Amino acid sequence: MIDIFGSKTLHQVTSNIIGPEKLNSSVISSSLESQFSTSLTLSNSKLDQLNGMERSIVENEYKKSFRLNGTRGKYLLVDFLSERNNIVQYNKSKLTSNTEIRKFLENEKTKNVILDNRAKSIPSYIDRFTEIADSYEKVIVAELYLTNYSLDENNMLVINPNQYGINKVNALLKTFYEHLKFKKSNYNYIKLEDYYSDISSNGRVSPWLYSELTNKKLEELLHKCLL
Repeated sequence: MIDIFGSKTLHQVTSNIIGPEKLNSSVISSSLESQFSTSLTLSNSKLDQLNGMERSIVENEYKKSFRLNGTRGKYLLVDFLSERNNIVQYNKSKLTSNTEIRKFLENEKTKNVILDNRAKSIPSYIDRFTEIADSYEKVIVAELYLTNYSLDENNMLVINPNQYGINKVNALLKTFYEHLKFKKSNYNYIKLEDYYSDISSNGRVSPWLYSELTNKKLEELLHKCLL
């Protein structure tokens, strides 16, 4: 059985390889800072309004499931792409401000954690992360980043807008991966040489969503580590 701490992309690609029935625990779209903060209680009536994936993401975010999961799988798959999201302070705890959490909180009051403070805390969160990760037989880390380029309908490369913002986030993500590699060189690391997004029919680009071609390459790399 396999546990995942990572992005929706990693979850989907892994499910394609091994089948969802072989996934033990999946903590999706979360962050280390959130998972190592205080657990929060949930309103079941509000939670019941969410669909399967939304509910899982919100529950794991509130309950801090990665830290408190009592039944662990054999392998752990990781990426830090979800660290691209803001972290917010909420009820003496912290939450990853992903799409599902923003929808769930609606207009409730939160406060953003300053990016500089997040960067300073990375070494300590990596230390705590490895204490859990070392309990697995094998740890596979997919170094996923935001894309700088997209493929248009003719498979031609187009540079994504907001390069400054993309590069700033990618620098933060790289810090997570580099700290982890420095501390745990024995983990299995995979990295795509090239990675692109698609341009939607209305011309929008989401640099955290990969093209079908990129997902296929990621699937091939993961397949070699898993099977």
